[in-house]
Amino acid sequence: MLMYHHVGPVRAGALAGLTIAPERFKRQMHWLKRRGFCSIVGSDWLAWRSSGKQLPAKPVMITFDDAYADLVRYAFPVLRDLGFKATVFVVTDEIGGKNSWDRETGSDSLCCMSGEQITYWSKLGIEFGVHSKTHADLTLLSDEQLEEEVAGSGRDLADLLGIVPSSFAYPYGFYNDSVLCTTRRRFQLAFTCDEGLNRLGTDLHLLHRTKVEPEDSLLDFILRVRYGFSAVQRVRLFIRAHPRLRKVLRWIKKS
Repeated sequence: MLMYHHVGPVRAGALAGLTIAPERFKRQMHWLKRRGFCSIVGSDWLAWRSSGKQLPAKPVMITFDDAYADLVRYAFPVLRDLGFKATVFVVTDEIGGKNSWDRETGSDSLCCMSGEQITYWSKLGIEFGVHSKTHADLTLLSDEQLEEEVAGSGRDLADLLGIVPSSFAYPYGFYNDSVLCTTRRRFQLAFTCDEGLNRLGTDLHLLHRTKVEPEDSLLDFILRVRYGFSAVQRVRLFIRAHPRLRKVLRWIKKS
């Protein structure tokens, strides 16, 4: 299960770490198509788990958090042309608004999808789930606030689309026992930011996803698809966290 956020040009002042360039995204999707991967959505996973409905031989789930409006221009047409489906998680208080939750970090705003766009693309292979009402850290909320963020966002999307959403994605990937308990009562599926592959026995409310990074090489992407994480990225992060090791590697490179 692949996790994306914003696909489009890097906007000045916005969080560059959440943005995948359109051409990079297009190459990644074409690689999946050439290698015979078939996209699935949450309802396909549920049908497999509940009734044994067969999944394709090489399933991949493409997910997008936050429902940025740029997806309509830069991501969805690519998916449509390749015959791919995807799942998008909506911050329901910001439908037609902006990513206000990122302002505390000093990020400039990005537009979110409108209700009309969500309704339109829901009929064209895009499945919509929810990502809470305000993108709050759910682990810090009272029981009443947590219920409103989780159940309230489900009601918001159901009112818009006329169907009850089956899936939820934890904002920031944060969850605890209270969040899990509330989510289990309200949704059939929930998605984390924990890396790894998903199998028949994977908890339906602790599904793993690997975040596709802006700096990912094709090798990074292939590893994420095959194993649910990129070992190359982990080595890269380890080296960055150890300045002395970086100096040694630079010295070796010069030698």
